[in-house]
Amino acid sequence: MVFLGSSLLNCLILFSETMKSRYCTWIILTWVLLSTVSWIHLLQSFHSSQDLYLPCYDEVTDDSLIWIESAKWYRTTTAVNSTPSKNRAYVITFYDPTMSEDAPSILQFWRQTWTACGWETVVLNDSYARTHRFYHEYNRVIRNLPTVNRWRYEEACYNRWIAYEQWIVENNAYGIVMTSDYDVMNRGFEPKDWKKKSISQGDDSYCHLHYDQVPSLVSVNYLGVAGLKRLISTQATKCRVIPSSWKRYAPAIHTSDMILLLDHPSVCKFESLSDLDGPPITSNFGEEGWWNTDIVHFSHHHTKAAGYDTQLEAVQRHIERRGNKFTFIS
Repeated sequence: MVFLGSSLLNCLILFSETMKSRYCTWIILTWVLLSTVSWIHLLQSFHSSQDLYLPCYDEVTDDSLIWIESAKWYRTTTAVNSTPSKNRAYVITFYDPTMSEDAPSILQFWRQTWTACGWETVVLNDSYARTHRFYHEYNRVIRNLPTVNRWRYEEACYNRWIAYEQWIVENNAYGIVMTSDYDVMNRGFEPKDWKKKSISQGDDSYCHLHYDQVPSLVSVNYLGVAGLKRLISTQATKCRVIPSSWKRYAPAIHTSDMILLLDHPSVCKFESLSDLDGPPITSNFGEEGWWNTDIVHFSHHHTKAAGYDTQLEAVQRHIERRGNKFTFIS
């Protein structure tokens, strides 16, 4: 900047004499560019706590989103004369080919490890999400949400929540269920351990993250899913980008269901599965002592950081079947 400052001064002198120097033109344009970037960063620091609004190109009628407002009424009327399966422990995942080319193989490990621990596993996909009566309206509005990722991937992340709701309604599973990413593996966490957390079985909204700030493992009921979708839809219909996305990805503009939950923690609170004085239950692959925890997330980020080209390589290398159960190998 000092060099550019002195060069700018020399250029001004030279400019007054020749008015034709390309070198001076380059110096002046560079100075203007750097000054502009500095002002942008300054404005970001001043306004990082403010919301940024983008133009909306789609209008959503109240009728198309009435399911958001009437979630509790719908849950009540649909559950009439039906008995929720409170004694069955479901773990549900959502799979889309865009999430990983190895996903089908990883999904087999996911189903086997959870089933071995006594869980009833359910695998949903986009075709199932399309059976939701408001799938098309929901997908039309979420396209307003900006992303730095491939849209098909981000769309799958948003669509999993309406797939979960559709499954809950169709199966009268109005108690609390566990939702899991397809790459979260279980070697020993059983339903009885889950129920020790004194999870509420009432009609109130329930949504708890078991990985801090990441919805990779969530205990949720019908109203909890409805509340999460309401958050997503509100952001989409208002085309509202939250502060976290501005600070984390600037100058690019990005948001996701993870970021929405990060900035609105009251919608889905964090609750550790571990006892206060007990060993950790959950971990991410590659963290210290991860192989000693019952649940491990073999995410793209963590497996790549550990030197693996694909998630499947890490899963195959570090998960081993022993009898009726699986174990993690360091």
